[in-house]
Amino acid sequence: GGGGFEWLLDYTHPELRTLAPGFFNDLVIVGDVVYITDSYRRREGDRQHMLQRFYSLEGDGRVIRYNLSSGEVGVLADNLYIPNGIELHYDNRTLLVAEGNMYRILRVDLASGKVLGEFGEGTLGAVDNIRRSNDGKGFWIGVSTGRTTNPSLPDILSSSPLTKHLLTSYPLLSPLLQLALWCFVEPPRFYKVDEEGRVVRVVRGERGLLGGNSVSEVREVVNGEVLVGTPFSEGIYRIRL
Repeated sequence: GGGGFEWLLDYTHPELRTLAPGFFNDLVIVGDVVYITDSYRRREGDRQHMLQRFYSLEGDGRVIRYNLSSGEVGVLADNLYIPNGIELHYDNRTLLVAEGNMYRILRVDLASGKVLGEFGEGTLGAVDNIRRSNDGKGFWIGVSTGRTTNPSLPDILSSSPLTKHLLTSYPLLSPLLQLALWCFVEPPRFYKVDEEGRVVRVVRGERGLLGGNSVSEVREVVNGEVLVGTPFSEGIYRIRL
């Protein structure tokens, strides 16, 4: 039969116009409330792209809360650094929120929005999305930009005021930065952690596999098989682990 869709929330919502969201990134639904990561605020005349905002290291991202029943919109957590992936922890009391350019995952209290601390001890790169595993005991994490024990290209670029100024002032540099990331960062990877954030498995792909050097999302479909999406390919990979 014919399908269809219904707009639940868009930038014309009166309360959203006040909040001025810049980039809706990921969401998780808990009961009748949708929690949405807004990676950065929109500014008047803002023409910057995600990569420029990523390296500017500005903590103006948020988790926005939208009640499906009442239509109420508000902010759960504020002053986050490129919040990206979001998932409900198994305790049903905290959200896991990935801060992309800080290379960490935060635990955010579902009731108060208070940041309770980091989930695990750092990450294996810039986390894109977080999804529950089928065994009910862990999470699959996709890494958009890998890092090594030595300073990576993203680390170097982020530490230079001049480089940050150039990246945030000239969006046309984005393609050159993409090329640099392709050449210098590690091959794509995704990994699994347990309920406390401890790494239990790492899956690495060869360069050119999995759409370049970036994994956007990992979804376990059956035990031993995952679907992997990347921002630089035209398909979704099915991988038997």
